[in-house]
Amino acid sequence: MTNPANLKKSILDYAIRGELSAKFRLSCHCEERSDEAIQKNSKISKFKDNGNSLDCFDFSAKNLAMTNKTALDEIAEFNAKISTLKSQREKLLSNLEKLLKTKPKNSDKIKHIIAKIKTKIKSYRTITPLNTDLNFNPPFEIPNSWVWVKLGDLGIWKSGSTPLRNNSQFFINGTINWLKTGDLNDSFIYHTEEKITQNALKSANLHINKIGSILIAMYGATIGKLGIAKIPLATNQACCACSCNSLLFNYYLFYFLLQKRDYFLSLGSGSGQPNISREKIIETIIPLPPKNEQIYISQVLQNLLKECENYEAKALNLANLQTKFKTQIPKSILDYAVRGELSAKFRLSCHCEERTGRAISSLSSLRESEATKQSRKIPKSLNLKIMAILWIASIFLRKISQ
Repeated sequence: MTNPANLKKSILDYAIRGELSAKFRLSCHCEERSDEAIQKNSKISKFKDNGNSLDCFDFSAKNLAMTNKTALDEIAEFNAKISTLKSQREKLLSNLEKLLKTKPKNSDKIKHIIAKIKTKIKSYRTITPLNTDLNFNPPFEIPNSWVWVKLGDLGIWKSGSTPLRNNSQFFINGTINWLKTGDLNDSFIYHTEEKITQNALKSANLHINKIGSILIAMYGATIGKLGIAKIPLATNQACCACSCNSLLFNYYLFYFLLQKRDYFLSLGSGSGQPNISREKIIETIIPLPPKNEQIYISQVLQNLLKECENYEAKALNLANLQTKFKTQIPKSILDYAVRGELSAKFRLSCHCEERTGRAISSLSSLRESEATKQSRKIPKSLNLKIMAILWIASIFLRKISQ
C-alpha cells in the first residue's frame, strides 16, 4: 500500500513542476505565447510590491477566467505599475522638500511625511525573473509560461518578537492576537493562545499581519509548520509572515511552502535548537505560474489533498485491523480448534460421528447391564446374617424335636 505521506509529497511535486495544470495551460493557450513573451521581457528589472494580498481564498469562476497571459506578461504589467507609483511618490517628495525650504510652521509634520515617502519609495523595486539570466541553472524544468523568482520578490516578509514577560501591562486584558509557532496547524488560524495589549505592540515594535497572510515557523521542531491567517495578528520571533503582492496567490504560496518543508528542515542550523532565518526564506526560489493558473493549481490541490487525508484515515483503519488480526485472530482460531469446531468437516468425511455414536450406545448398554447385575447381587454382609439366622434356627428346631 502507498504511504499516504509519500503520496501527498508526490502530488505537491507534480503541482510545482506544472504537470498538474498542463490541460489548463492548453485551454488558455499559454504555451503558444510563452516564447514570444520571454523575448519581449528579457530585460525586466527587479521589484517588490506593497503587499496587496488577497483576503480570502476564493476559487470562484471569475478568478479562473481564461487568459493567455504568461507570468512574464504579468510581471511586465506589474513593473509598469511600480514604476508609475515610484514616479508619483518621487514627484510628491520633490514638492515637499521644496516646501520645507520655505520653513513653514508645520515643518515637523512635513518632515515626518517626507520620511514615510522615502521609506515607501525604497520598497518599490522591479523584478527580473531568474530564468532570463543565461547563467541561471534551474533545479528542474518548468512550463515555458512560468518563471523562476525569489520568495522575497513576491511579498513583504516579516518576523515578530516577544514582549517582556515580566511586564503585566503587556499581556493582561490584551485584545491583539499574538501568534506563537505552537498555534500553527498547517491550516487556517482563527484564534491564538495568547493576546497582547497596545502597549506591548508599541514596545516590542510588532507588526500586525493582515488576513490572508501566510505564516511559517522558523525555530526548533516546528520548522516549516504553516498557517493561513484568518484574523489580523502579530507573531513572535520564531514565526515569519508573508503578505503576498498581486503576482502571487497566497494559497499557492502555502502549498509551495508545504512542499518545501523537508528543504527548510535541512537548512536548520544553530548550536542549540535548529532554526532558519527570514533571509533564508526570502532567498528561496519558487516556480511562478500566471496568477489564474496558481488559483487553478490551488483548487485542484485542495481537492486532491483532501482525498489524501481520507486515504490516510482508511490506511490507518486498515493498519489497526491488521494489528488486531495478528493478536486476536490467532487466539480465536486456536480456541476454535480445541473445541473441535475446526475439524467438523474432517470428522464427517471419516464417518467418525456415526461410529462414535454406535460406540457410545454400546458402551451405555454395557453399563446398564452391569448395573442390573450389580443390583441383583446380595451383599456379602447380608449373606452372613442370613446364614447365622438359619444356623440358630436349625439348633432351635433340633432341641424341640428331642
